Amino acid sequence: NDASVLNELKILKEKRLWLTLAVTLFGFSSVFAYFTYISSVLIDVSHVAENLISYILIIFGVGVTLGNIIGGKLADWNLNKALKIIFVTFILYFILLYFVQMNGFLMVAGVFFFGLIGFSMSPSLQFKSTLISQDAPTLASTLNQSAFNLGNALGAFLGGVVVTQLPVASLSLIAPILTLIGLVFLIISIQVEKKDQQTA
Repeated sequence: NDASVLNELKILKEKRLWLTLAVTLFGFSSVFAYFTYISSVLIDVSHVAENLISYILIIFGVGVTLGNIIGGKLADWNLNKALKIIFVTFILYFILLYFVQMNGFLMVAGVFFFGLIGFSMSPSLQFKSTLISQDAPTLASTLNQSAFNLGNALGAFLGGVVVTQLPVASLSLIAPILTLIGLVFLIISIQVEKKDQQTA
């Protein structure tokens, strides 16, 4: 009914929700800035045979699945701390990846951990957005999914800019800049939450 719709729309005034959506946007833009061009990295930088790419992407899929499971467990443990750990780990991972991506064998493990770390943030961010918006869980969930999709598009676009202007190997140094922006928004959102709790 109209009352329930208006009730859901009230959540749009909640700044903590918009901060969380920014975390999702930049967190996943870093994932897709790299993932969109992962085949190019594997072929041109790691010198992996093209016929092996599909098998390596299966390993990535296993990492994504485990990442979602581990991310859910971490969200239950301590939501904000889990997200901070994931984002910092992802930044460090990208920097390490820059130095090992020339080695095809190490990149098989690298692709697995890329899926695991990158997608471990997904359950935590979904949970965080619905916690903030308990009166409007449907709208919050939809907005979070929209931020995820925008992150996908933004990441692919920025990754495209990078690979046309710089060597494809440099993607692993550009992607963590987006992760860092997401981390900044996360820290701001946590501070806003603490302030709101103190004034409540």
